[in-house]
Amino acid sequence: MNIKYIIIITLSLFCFTIMNSCQKGSCRGKVDEHYTFPDEMEKYFGVFQPDNYWIYYNQDSSKKDSIYISDFEENIRSSNIKPDCVSWDEKDFVLHSDHLVPNYKAHEVEYTFNCCNRWKINVGMSGSTPMPFQVGWQSISNNNFGYNSDSLDSLFIINSKEINNTVYVEVLSYTAQRPLPNFFEGTILFAPNIGIIQFSSDMDTFKISKHNL
Repeated sequence: MNIKYIIIITLSLFCFTIMNSCQKGSCRGKVDEHYTFPDEMEKYFGVFQPDNYWIYYNQDSSKKDSIYISDFEENIRSSNIKPDCVSWDEKDFVLHSDHLVPNYKAHEVEYTFNCCNRWKINVGMSGSTPMPFQVGWQSISNNNFGYNSDSLDSLFIINSKEINNTVYVEVLSYTAQRPLPNFFEGTILFAPNIGIIQFSSDMDTFKISKHNL
């Protein structure tokens, strides 16, 4: 065989090998599935949107608080490394409150798909401040899903809760117990399609008085 053709064939095989090795482990631009926010999460946390706000008073109405959202971003993220090859919706925003966590008035929030069919809303993701809550909705077994949180936290559903002559149903109760150095302990109640209706921290309890959605 002509030496010229041998060189061409050898170079071609070399290039093919290199290209194949570069593509190994990647999705090659293909996304197998796109994940949207699950309804079970959205009904409690989907209300955290720009222009929405919530007004609260403590037990004797000596303190007033408000929660509002700023720096809201909605993006689509993706993983181009096998075996994921998926894309998902993601929200990032800042949650403002004077009393939700004592001494902290702004909290970075990331509402995103994590891994293993797990959605997570993570507050204070920088780790520099106490986290009021970190809630996950994940696959448990045999396509069954349920809420999941840190092992130190308490998370359950209350059938009904009356606040200021209004009855809320299917209330998600979350009690955070964060260890030192950023210790925080408090309970937050979320109502479907309303958001936070009550929160307790620093020996005080704030109940919802008004909201705008």
